[in-house]
Amino acid sequence: MIPFKYGVFVTGTDFCGRKKELNLLKEYISSSMRVYIVGERRTGKSSLLMETARKMPGYRFIYVDLRSIVTRGQLCERIANGLNRQGKTKQAFSKLMKAIASLRPEVSIDSITGDLKLSVSPEIQVSDVDIDKLLEMAGEKKTVVVFDEFQDIQRIKGYETILGSMRTVIQSQTNTSYIFCGSTFNRMTDLFTDRRSAFYNSAQRMLLEAIDETEFTCFLADRFKSGGRLPGDNGIKRIIEFGRGNPGDIQKLCIGVWNQTAPGDNIDQAAVTEGLANMCALESDSFRERLDSLSKNQILCLSALLKREEPFTLSNQFASRAGLGSYSVAKSAIKGLTEKDVLLKKGHSWVMSNPFLAHWLHLSDLV
Repeated sequence: MIPFKYGVFVTGTDFCGRKKELNLLKEYISSSMRVYIVGERRTGKSSLLMETARKMPGYRFIYVDLRSIVTRGQLCERIANGLNRQGKTKQAFSKLMKAIASLRPEVSIDSITGDLKLSVSPEIQVSDVDIDKLLEMAGEKKTVVVFDEFQDIQRIKGYETILGSMRTVIQSQTNTSYIFCGSTFNRMTDLFTDRRSAFYNSAQRMLLEAIDETEFTCFLADRFKSGGRLPGDNGIKRIIEFGRGNPGDIQKLCIGVWNQTAPGDNIDQAAVTEGLANMCALESDSFRERLDSLSKNQILCLSALLKREEPFTLSNQFASRAGLGSYSVAKSAIKGLTEKDVLLKKGHSWVMSNPFLAHWLHLSDLV
């Protein structure tokens, strides 16, 4: 059995490190605080929350995923279904349906989980008051409301009034903890530090960075040993360096290395190179589709970026070298690549969001 996990929540013995963050988050929740957690995708934000919930069995966790949300109706759906997953009783469901009766919600069965699923027709006009009613239902002692990818609420037209109304409700719930997670640094920071934002200075910041390398090295070595592999420091160090400390990308590469080795094999740099090539080959079709979705200027920009060391910075010199003509054209291309999750902005610079895609592009020489 492969001892590495990728693309799923991990808890218990599969959860590595984050002791400081875990203890701090438990303390914040015990104090009914509001927290916003910022970290790149695949850094384990959701796993941290799941492990925290596991270690706080007396608390009710309501999880609301706002990824790619664009309407008020969708926001109501996500909150309502988050509440319903935690209710699990006829009484709780009846109370929920009564609260959103004006939205005429449709009820169906989730084909994956088997749970009841609520949906709101796009034709229904949803007000901020409707959203507030749902938030008010969450306001109980020992309750934690988690909004994941919270920055995507900005996709909703008129989101500013939604935030203002939400903050009023949240401020009144002194015994309820709220956690806002996000993977887009600048957008999350703007929501909580810009004086013009309704959520200005309303939550404690927690930055989720790379797991301690020494601790992670021991964790990965033990996992390889469980299958009879012989981990070498250079091999595991190469894996961690490639994944830039991102636990999701690191464990994904570990799976590739595991699949290309057998009991008794050394986990050295050659094994890592072979495992990396295997993972890139498995994803080559999706990588080609992503490349085909890019505009001419985005491809020119990406080609120039890949010829330089990360992180990349935008300048007139870069625009000229990339054959884009002007700073504004280069800026527009980088913005498009960022929106398509090809690039990730860090401060005033950019890095490739997916190290596997970057490696595949270098190997294929397509840009």
